Amino acid sequence: MGDIRELKPKRPGCSCSADGGADGSVSGCYHHDPKRQADRKRNATKAAKGKANRRVALLWDEVRAVIDGVESERLSPPQANSMVRAYSTLIALERLRIEESELEIQQRRLRLDEEERTEFRARLEELEQHVQTARSPWGA
Repeated sequence: MGDIRELKPKRPGCSCSADGGADGSVSGCYHHDPKRQADRKRNATKAAKGKANRRVALLWDEVRAVIDGVESERLSPPQANSMVRAYSTLIALERLRIEESELEIQQRRLRLDEEERTEFRARLEELEQHVQTARSPWGA
């Protein structure tokens, strides 16, 4: 049996067969619509942060549970101290991972910006050469 994507027709103006937006537009899907590029970019920068914040929040909940354990005398202070140190280390490592991810995103953006500038520079030089050729009395 063939791939399911073979059965689903492609949307007009789009390179994939994904469903369109909620507005039912036929100009393309959310993933390829040029008008939504800024929305996609903004959403992508927020995508990983939500998961990380939840993980840090869960670790803080664990720390709170340790504090409650000491207060209710289920845990001894030395046990709680060791546990809180371990959770603090996990929280610090998670924050470091978040910072590394953000740095990686910034590096990708810089690389893309540099590629874009290089492309624009080449196109500008091409246009300048065309303009000079058009102005030249010996031009074609």
